[in-house]
Formats: sequence, C-alpha cells, structure tokens
Amino acid sequence: MRVLLEDFTPSAASLRWQAHQDYYREEGLDVFFRQEVPYNITSNPCYAEQVVKLCLAQHAQHAHKPMLHLLELGGGNGIFAYNFLSAFEQLNPTLFRQVRYVLSDFSKPMLDALKKHNAFSRWQAKGQLTFSVLDASGKTPLSEHWDGIIANYLFSTFPTDVLCKPGAEWCIEKTRLSPLLDVESLDFIEAYLCTRDLSAPLTREHDHYERFAALFSAQQQVAKALRLEIDDLTGPENELWEWLETTLLKYWVPNSTVANTATSQAHNRALLQHLLIQPLKAALAPHLWQAVLTAETENRSETGIERRFFPFAIKDLPQAHQEVLKTISAFYPIAYAPEVLNALSFWKDRLQPDGFLLVSDKACVSPTNTNTVSIARHGGTLSHALHWPLCLQTLAGALHTDRAHHAIQTLCYSAHPTPALCHTFQQEWIEHPRHLISHALLEGGQALLQNDRMEAAYRSLKEALDYRPSDGTLQYFCALCRMHEGDYAGALKILAHAHDDIFALFNRDILTAEAYQATGQYAKAVSAYARSMVYGENALTYYQMALCHQALKAHGDALDSARKAYTLHPQDEDIQALKVLLESSQK
Repeated sequence: MRVLLEDFTPSAASLRWQAHQDYYREEGLDVFFRQEVPYNITSNPCYAEQVVKLCLAQHAQHAHKPMLHLLELGGGNGIFAYNFLSAFEQLNPTLFRQVRYVLSDFSKPMLDALKKHNAFSRWQAKGQLTFSVLDASGKTPLSEHWDGIIANYLFSTFPTDVLCKPGAEWCIEKTRLSPLLDVESLDFIEAYLCTRDLSAPLTREHDHYERFAALFSAQQQVAKALRLEIDDLTGPENELWEWLETTLLKYWVPNSTVANTATSQAHNRALLQHLLIQPLKAALAPHLWQAVLTAETENRSETGIERRFFPFAIKDLPQAHQEVLKTISAFYPIAYAPEVLNALSFWKDRLQPDGFLLVSDKACVSPTNTNTVSIARHGGTLSHALHWPLCLQTLAGALHTDRAHHAIQTLCYSAHPTPALCHTFQQEWIEHPRHLISHALLEGGQALLQNDRMEAAYRSLKEALDYRPSDGTLQYFCALCRMHEGDYAGALKILAHAHDDIFALFNRDILTAEAYQATGQYAKAVSAYARSMVYGENALTYYQMALCHQALKAHGDALDSARKAYTLHPQDEDIQALKVLLESSQK
C-alpha cells in the first residue's frame, strides 16, 4: 500500500530539499570521497588560477592595504582553497602575505576534518587560513566586509521552487509524496510501537504514569494486529495513519480509567497525534524517502511523486523579487530560488567598496526555459540550474557569461570594477575559458576511456592536462592511458608531477608501482606497492610485491608477501604456484 509522506508542498519547503541539506551537513567530506558530488569543474588548478588573476586584477594596485580579506562560501572539500592559495602564493608572493582567507561551510564535520589535514597546516600556522561554520544563505548576521567573496557550485544546491505563468496569473508547483510501504518500513513501525514507552521516564507516582503505561500496552497490541490487517488496508494513502489512530484508541482508552474520565475523545486523539503518530511519521520519513530515491535511481515511472500547479500570489513576495519576476514572461516553468536571490543581495552588501563577488554555478542563460525544470541528484544531494537572468537582475551590472552549452556559468559583481578586472574576466571567462575547455576535454576523455578507446582518450586527456598540469584527476587518467600503451616511462613522468589530489582519491601509487616493476625498478616498485595499501590490502598487490622481492633475490620477503596473498585469495592458481615455488626454494 502507499503511505502519505508529505501532502502537496512547494518544492523549496519539501522533504526533498530538507533531506538534501541534512545529508550534506551530516555526511561532510564523505560525499566527496564517494565522488557523489561533482566538484572538479570549479576546484581544479586552472580555474583556481583564473580566480587568482581576477583577484589580482582588482586588488594588485592596493598594496597599501594591510590585509586582503577573502571569503569562500560553501568551501566543501577544500580543494579549490588549496589550489587558490597555492596559485596566489606563486603568482604574487608579496600580495599573498596580506591574504587572510576564510573557508566556510555549513557542515561542521567537514571543516573539522579539513582543519586537521596536513595540506592546509602551513597556511593555518601563518594565520592566513581559517575555517568558519557559516550559512551561505545570509540568515546569519555578519558585520565583516570582504575584499572578495567566492561561491563555487553552491547556489544551485539551494532549495528551489518551480513557477510558471500559463496565463495572466502565476502558479507554483507543489509535490505530494506517497511511496509504497515496503517490508523494512513495516518492520520499523512495529519496532517503534513496541519500544516507544512514554511511561518509562516517569515514576509510578506520576499523575500520567498509569495513562502512558496503558498506551504502551495498547501500542504492543496494535503492533501485533498490524501484520494481520495491513493487507486489508487498500484505501487512500493516509489510511494507515487513520487506522493506527483508531486502533490505538480502541485498545488504549478502555484500559485507561483516567483517560476516560478526565479527557474527551478529541483530546485523546490530539494527544496521540502529538506524542506518538507525528513523531512516528518523522522517524519513518527517511525510510520512506529512500523508497522514493530508489525508484528515481532505477528510472521507474511510478516513484510516488505527484506534481501539480497551484495559484501563486506573487504580491506576497518581497518587492525586489516581484520586480525581478515582472521582467520575465514565464509561460514555461522556471526555477525560482528565493534563498539564492536573498543570498546574492546579502553578500553584495557584505563587500568592501572595491570588493568583488564571484559566482560560478550551473545555470540556464535563457529568460525562458522550454523544458521542465530538472533537479539532479548526486547520491543524497540535489542541484538545479539557476535561472541566470533572475540572478543578473539581482546583481545589476555584473560581468557574466552567457554561452548556454557551457557546463557552468560565471558572474562577477563589483560596485567599482577596475579596468583590469573587466579585461581579465573578458579574457579568462568569455574569450578563452580554459577551465571549461579543459573540463570538456576531461569529460570527452573519460567517455573514450569507458569505450576502451585508449589512444583517443589520451589525446583528449593530455590536451586537458596541458591546461592543468597539477590536476591529480587528469594525471591519473593520462598515466593510465600511457600504461595501457606500454609507455611506462611516460606514465612515471606524469605521476612524478606535483598534484592536487590531497585526499588520495586516486590510487596513484599502484600505477607508479606497476610502471616501476615493468621497467625493472623493483625496489621502487615494492615501496610504491606498500604505499598503495592505504586503500586496503588485496591479494594481487601482495602477489606483485612477491614477484618484485623474488627479482631482488629477497626470498624471505617474497615468501612472506606470497603467503599474505594466499591468505587473501587461496583459490588463485598463480598465487598458489608462486607460494609453492618459494616454499620449496627455502628448503
């Protein structure tokens, strides 16, 4: 049967976006370690260098400033900050000494992890880098003003509503969630009823002890009846909740003399809703929500999501938003993210007179969108394309990109932009956007890799690597291609270059070890294989280490590695044969 999880609710206030924010806040860095959230497009060394050049264009002539205060909103895994600070330090060491960079995010676990990471320690020690838990929506009062504020791939993750104007009046899309009740959710309800004892914290002398003890007894009886009667519940989505309320009252009230004499039936129902059923709905929501996500992931036509448009009173919006929306003839649905527009206004007001605000994000450049507004899911997180004209209306006069086929768009606002800033933006973001060209080459190379077209993949990836020599992702894939073509020296040359894979998301050491082994550098191969074990022990790595030790005539070490390989994979015939050979040579 279906269960009503959420009645018709505007998108921005819906469980969908609440779940997204909770997931990101709680998971922290893990969403990046699992590669769920795209970040390379605005965190790569090429893009970071371009932002540094923009900052220098606006502030290089202000060497008299004692400090250059920069704020990154939604810093995520910190790789942009790492690349930005590294590039700034190289391009202008003198001005860099004045930089004070604040990396902010609303996930405290994420920032706590970054504070402890060695990659950021030297800047922290000098007082140039600090971390701050900050809500980028602008709801937190702030007195500071900044020389530069940077927001990368952030505002597209803010909750968004969907508006359209099919006639003279505006409408808003609302969604209704009614997923199927699966076995796991049914188990959860039973367990909840059998364990939520409201009388447990009370003493027996408490005025309400008898009443709540009777309720707990009723809950256990209802839990037993649920399995027997669930198949008969075939009505509307809210039938389960109505059945629970009615059945609980049936078992509870007759057993509770206090309840019968002291309260009305209406009060009993209200009490049940407040103390038991509403908390049960809230506790069950993540389980039911997972059913919605699973259906979406599997591209099932029936996801339990119903969408409808309802009349929307634009006059109830802030005056500034009304003026913005009046500029758009929105017959087709548009993404309206009020939190984004409010945030842009807030951070604009937090700039120094010559400060700049840089926003790079997924966006639709056309005033009207002839397609349904699409919300993309990355693991448990969401994103949508910003309605770029709305943002530009909010930041009137901002420099901006407008090529619809680009993966991201960028705007740069300053109340007093220097000619150098305007020139740099024109060169780096409009005429020759190296960050986007290299990203397209990276995506093309990855697609070719998946189709096993290694030579063509290498050409595309190497072209991208020429734009971003220290990009750890590109280095890994280029080295992989060289290894496949037998160019082990070429792979080692690529892997020896400095890189930004500060979290070791790619096992570069295993490629390095294989290249050393193939070129007869067995001692170096052993060391690299050992380093690769941070990703976990595996039989194949120990087997290759054993071969390297054998080539070095270190028979004891070879046998030790072979035995470890055998323990992990005793069925492998090659491992078995090597272990037998080495054991026989020891006799």
